[in-house]
Amino acid sequence: MRFVLAIVLFVCALASAGYGIAQRTVLAGPDQLTVKAEVRSDAPITVISGKTLSSVGGAQQLTVSGGDEVNLAYGRTADVMAWVGESSYNTVSFNAEKKTLAGKTVDGSDSDAIPSAVGSDLWLDEKRGESSVDWPLKLSSDYSVIVTGAKDAAAPADVSIRWPLDNSAPYSGLLILIGIALLIAGLLAFIWALVHARRRRGPRRKQPKLPRAPRPKAITARSSRALPAGPSAPRGGRRRGFVVVPGLLVGALALTGCTTINGLTGGSAGSSSSPSPSSSASGAAAAPTKPVAVLPAQLDKIVARVSDSVGRADAALDDTLAGDRLTGPALTTRTASYKIRKADANQTAEPAIPASKVRVDLPQQNASWPRTVFAVVADPEQPTVAPMSLMLVQESARSQYKAEYVIPLEANAKVPDLAPADVGASRVKSDVKYLKLEPGKLVDAYAAILLQDNAAPDYDLFDADGDGLRTALGASYKAQRKASLPPSATIDFTHAQGAGDTIVFGTNDSGAIVTVDLNDIETVKPAEQGAAINPDGRVKLLSGVSQTTKGIQSTYDVQLLFYVPLASDTDPQAKIKLLGFSQVLSDAKELP
Repeated sequence: MRFVLAIVLFVCALASAGYGIAQRTVLAGPDQLTVKAEVRSDAPITVISGKTLSSVGGAQQLTVSGGDEVNLAYGRTADVMAWVGESSYNTVSFNAEKKTLAGKTVDGSDSDAIPSAVGSDLWLDEKRGESSVDWPLKLSSDYSVIVTGAKDAAAPADVSIRWPLDNSAPYSGLLILIGIALLIAGLLAFIWALVHARRRRGPRRKQPKLPRAPRPKAITARSSRALPAGPSAPRGGRRRGFVVVPGLLVGALALTGCTTINGLTGGSAGSSSSPSPSSSASGAAAAPTKPVAVLPAQLDKIVARVSDSVGRADAALDDTLAGDRLTGPALTTRTASYKIRKADANQTAEPAIPASKVRVDLPQQNASWPRTVFAVVADPEQPTVAPMSLMLVQESARSQYKAEYVIPLEANAKVPDLAPADVGASRVKSDVKYLKLEPGKLVDAYAAILLQDNAAPDYDLFDADGDGLRTALGASYKAQRKASLPPSATIDFTHAQGAGDTIVFGTNDSGAIVTVDLNDIETVKPAEQGAAINPDGRVKLLSGVSQTTKGIQSTYDVQLLFYVPLASDTDPQAKIKLLGFSQVLSDAKELP
């Protein structure tokens, strides 16, 4: 019986361990699913939606080939489709039942050639190749990949997506351990059976001769009784023998609790990791519940690109290159600065835009265009240089963000609390009534203070503390400027609304940050017949006039960043504060 038990244990051990090993080898399913599609059309764009990419869980390995040039990029699906616009494009869809990938062409109404999608500010990450690109991704359904080829060429035709599959055997490790435990138990049972058999078949020694027993009395049938049964085999040994096997089984099963989770499930140590693009989790993060103009990962790249482009334009004094990333008053002042520096290389250049990480990020809540973003950047390696505020504007999906305002902050300026970057804020109209002063009236009110100081009508609405522009361009400066002229000349000071838009964003305390463009104009004329005006400095360099009997008009473009509190705020300190300004001579010309 003991040998039978050992054989049964051996058979069970072989079956358990064998099935566990088979689950990991011959019975294991595929560890990946690869689907391919060939999209042959003249469409210049292929869009692989996030729904297709996330059809199978886990990371995605995207391979695109065909053509001389392959350009891939991914962004939010809404942004990708906005960039596609009315152009024809291909789509790729996954059939879950057939496990196949199929392409389809969507005809658009716009037959014009598309611009290059490379380097668009809408993308979170990009990858390029000459004939083929293999890109590990991990995108959700809110993000899509856009594929383009060389200029004026059709999109690359061959698309392949590979997903990892979970082919782990959940119980293979446990079955193998049980098989090992049963094997050990079978070996012990076999040894036990051998020992027991050897004891029973051992040599019998000759016993000493015993005295002859007396003859028993004859017992009649009437007095006969049932004889007691012969001595039975001791039970203790047999009972103890059978106690061994359950104990061994319990010990063997207890050992299974010491195995790792990967061992029990048949998974590998690296099965949970998956490749992702260089933007990592910032480029593939879930989209916010409210649409914002840009995500933080996008804005860092946009600011770096603006800084690089403007830096190269500053070095080359190239206003055309500057126009790639500047617009409005920011471009006007840069263009004037380049003209002055071309005439005199010793003239001071405009402050550079830092390429460092964005400190303040307030995107507009807007899914359409144009879009606006307020940002503050500072160079940590140059703590003495004032942080730079930027008001960035994107006119359309296919255009790049351009800085309309580039304003250094005041030394002690404190930017008010703003909404989180993934929430953003709406742009506020310039004629709202709930602020201390309508944003559209800031230029006139502040220009009056620069000219009249405390005699200005709205003087008490503005905070004079920390306002450096009043010293640089205020009433005292104007008085000194007038006094410095000879009696043969007169000077007049006027102002005008600049060409820049008034941009208003709400703050967390229901106030607003506002950027406005002010033109401060000086007109110098001869006071008497035959007198001449002799411009000097930057006015002379920009106008190209060294002497005139007609007069000269100089325009200073002043970019202003204000904080305007809520009108109902009764705190005496709740005044309009100048957070930053930029004052540049933007135009100088002889009067007609």
